Amino acid sequence: MPTKTTAITPAEKLMELSTAFIVSRAIYAVAKLAVADVLDGHVKSAVELANLLGIDSDALFRIMRLLTKVGLFDQNEENQFSLTALGEPLLTGSPQSMRDYIILYHEIQYPTFTNLMFRLHEGSSAHFKTFDRSVFELVESNEEFASMFFAGLRSRAKIDITAIISAYDFSNARLTVDVGGGNGGLLSALLSRYPRMSGILFDLEPAIATARAGHGGPLPRCELMVGDFFNRVPEGADTYLLKLILHDWDDRNSVRILKNCREAMKHDGRLLIMEGLVGPSDTLTMTDVVDLAMLANLSGRERTESEFATMLESAAFRLERILPTNGTLFILEAVPK
Repeated sequence: MPTKTTAITPAEKLMELSTAFIVSRAIYAVAKLAVADVLDGHVKSAVELANLLGIDSDALFRIMRLLTKVGLFDQNEENQFSLTALGEPLLTGSPQSMRDYIILYHEIQYPTFTNLMFRLHEGSSAHFKTFDRSVFELVESNEEFASMFFAGLRSRAKIDITAIISAYDFSNARLTVDVGGGNGGLLSALLSRYPRMSGILFDLEPAIATARAGHGGPLPRCELMVGDFFNRVPEGADTYLLKLILHDWDDRNSVRILKNCREAMKHDGRLLIMEGLVGPSDTLTMTDVVDLAMLANLSGRERTESEFATMLESAAFRLERILPTNGTLFILEAVPK
C-alpha cells in the first residue's frame, strides 16, 4: 500500500486530535471485556476471542486492528493477535495493571464530558448533571459504584505508591496519619518498609471498609479511624499525608483541610502533599488532562507550585521543598510556620 510522503497538515493534526476519543473508547472496550486476560501468553484470532467472550467477531477484529496500530497488540499474517509490552497493563493481574483505572475513567469521566458545555455555560458540576449525585454520594449510596470506584483508584495507586516510596525517606516518621487514605495502600507499603513506624488511616466509612477487607494490603501497627477531614483530623502525629486529596477541592475547601491538619499536628510535624503540578504551557502532561477531569467532575483543580505555596501560607504552613517522583506526582513537604 502506498504511503503518504508529505508532512501532516495542521488540519489533519487537528482532525486526529479531535477524534482521539475513538481510540480511547476502543481501549475501554477491550479493557472491559478483559481481552488481554484471554489473550495472555497466546496468539488468537478475533473469531477465537469472540467465541470465548460471546461477542461479535467482526467488531472485535476491527477494534483490535485499530489498537494494533497504536501498539497494544501485534497482528500476524494470519490475522491472529498477541499482546505487546504496551498492552500488558491491560492484564488484570499485572503489577502495572491499568485495567480498573481505564474502566473507572470511562464509566465516570467519559459520560460526564458529554455535559462539558453545561459546565461552561452554567458553571456547575457536569458530573452532577450527568449522574444527579456527587461522586462521594454515589460512593456512599451505591455499592456497585463504590466497588468500581475504589478498584480504579487502587489500580492507579499501585504506581503512585512505588514512585512515592522511591522518592522520599520516611525513616524519621514515627506516627503517620494518612488523611483520606482510602484503602490504606500507601500506609500498608510504608508500614511494611519502616518497622518503627505506626499509622492512622483516616477516611469515610466506605473507604475504611475496603481497608478492613484488606484491599490495600496488611496494616500492622495501624488504627483505622472513620471521620471527615472537613471536621477534624487525628491529632498528635509527626507526619501527615495528603495524597491526591486537594485536587478534588476548590481553594477554600482545600485550605480548610490544610488548617485541620495544621491544628492537629505537633509543632515539629510535617505535611506531605502528593499531587501533580501544572508546568510550562508548552508541555502537556497527565496532570493537564486530569485538571479537566477535576473541572468536569468535582470542584477541584490541578495547581502550580505558587498556587500550592499560597494555600499553604493561608493555613499557617511553609512550603519547604518539592521532590519529583519517577511517576506523575510530586511530593510537596510543608512545615508549620
